[in-house]
Amino acid sequence: MFKFLGAIIIFTACTSFGLIKSYKMKKRCDSLSTLLLSLRRICAETSFTKKRIERIFCEISREFNLPIFFKAASLIKTEGVRGAWEKSINEYSADMCLSPRDVSAALTLGNAADFSGEEQQKSLRTCERLLELSLAEAKDDYQRGAKLSRSGGILCGILAVILLL
Repeated sequence: MFKFLGAIIIFTACTSFGLIKSYKMKKRCDSLSTLLLSLRRICAETSFTKKRIERIFCEISREFNLPIFFKAASLIKTEGVRGAWEKSINEYSADMCLSPRDVSAALTLGNAADFSGEEQQKSLRTCERLLELSLAEAKDDYQRGAKLSRSGGILCGILAVILLL
């Protein structure tokens, strides 16, 4: 009886591990896609309107349901744009399943605040290109690794059950 219960628990744990790994890969793709869309919105807002960056961040936070922008908007007055964005990214990167490379690409958004006009747009476009590269890498990882993670978790669970019984 205990052997059977142990086999079920081991199989469930291994399968769950594979499914969670696959979910994190998918969430990374979704997070980068949303960040890229929000960055494009920031580009449009800064080039066509004279809204303050705090207001743009609040609007994006509501529209895309991203707390990262709300946190940054609330910290801008005390930390400045770069410091607020850096703290916000560091706090939410684990929740968004971002890799260190993705975080460094997203951090370049804080640099755009140092410029104005055409220089700011160039900085935003640079950030956009970096996020596009990260998104392409994440999609590639997801396509190659998600099915492998799910299948690997199930197969490891089956192997452990066979060895246990």
